[in-house]
Amino acid sequence: MGRRGKPSRLGVAAVGLRDLRYQALPDEVKNNLTEEQFRLARVDIIEEGEIVPETTEYVDLGSGVRRVHRRGELATGNLLPTHDLSGAHGKDNSQWES
Repeated sequence: MGRRGKPSRLGVAAVGLRDLRYQALPDEVKNNLTEEQFRLARVDIIEEGEIVPETTEYVDLGSGVRRVHRRGELATGNLLPTHDLSGAHGKDNSQWES
């Protein structure tokens, strides 16, 4: 069951953001985001069941699957916009610098 009492698509209980740990993220995410970058990116996470604010590609933080979610859809898991992934195995910090 998901954290809102709905079945999870993966059959695993959804994890709340407070409990979401970098070490538990799929390799798809960890290969493109350092632990420090993940700490900064947490503010952009759309929690499962929340309304997606913009149409863009998101990565599911439970499965690592990327797909486009449309504005107004309900998030099917904890989602991070893929533009928050840094690439270069976390070596590119340009989006975190102002």
